[in-house]
Amino acid sequence: MALSSRQDSGRPVEAGWPTLGLVGLIWLFTAIVERFWLALDRSIPGWDETHHLTGSLNYLQALQTARWLDGDWWRELWMLSSKNPPLTYILAAPGQQLFGPGPDTAVLVNLLLSLIIFSLTYACGHYLFGRRTGLWAVAIAAVIPGLYWFRLDYLLDYSLTAFVLASFVSLTYWCDAQRPRQQWFWAVILGLCVGLGFLTKQNYLFSSSPRCCGWRSPSFASAPGDALFKLSSVAVWRSPSAGPGTAPTGSFSSARTAAAPTRAHSKKAIQH
Repeated sequence: MALSSRQDSGRPVEAGWPTLGLVGLIWLFTAIVERFWLALDRSIPGWDETHHLTGSLNYLQALQTARWLDGDWWRELWMLSSKNPPLTYILAAPGQQLFGPGPDTAVLVNLLLSLIIFSLTYACGHYLFGRRTGLWAVAIAAVIPGLYWFRLDYLLDYSLTAFVLASFVSLTYWCDAQRPRQQWFWAVILGLCVGLGFLTKQNYLFSSSPRCCGWRSPSFASAPGDALFKLSSVAVWRSPSAGPGTAPTGSFSSARTAAAPTRAHSKKAIQH
């Protein structure tokens, strides 16, 4: 669906390829700078990064022995992490499979998340205020310390930012949609974004959901699209897990026990 601005009262002005090319150049520049920095950085990952890197290795090993048609395998996959939702760990698996496991390869997923954040930032800025505002918003997002810091570490916060932003952009288009087909389309997209947000981090509940529930189109709140939004979000978020704190079974449990470092080992590594 083409990006357009609602500023003009007449026909919407769509974003051209040169403008989208500028967004791509900003993303490419930040990607090169970040990879250069990571190549020079020899510091030991902190406790949070080590914890999430261990989780990504657990899911990498699970996906390497995938049994897509086995229901027990899917259940063990969702139960592999009893604390954090698994989406960020799963997204990091392809990069580690291609380039080998490690902190620098796990951070490759942030390149994809940066592309999503920059694209959605431009889409929202251009739609609400115009092309120039969208470009300035992308430039600020590229250099703002609050985002730049998270792009250099393997944490859940950056992926949470991407899906919270995706939810707000989808919500903006949903509230302004005039045709029933567009309303249904953006209701499904918003529901998927909400579901993916819950699969990223529990804090999504406090970052986005209350605002989404309070910012709905009055004419659409009681329509079938509202139910479709809720069903699509539940369909993505709901997993066959038996609940938090349940220990994994089968081949995954031994891999998790062997791969998970203890807090004492992490402190010793940092001290040395």
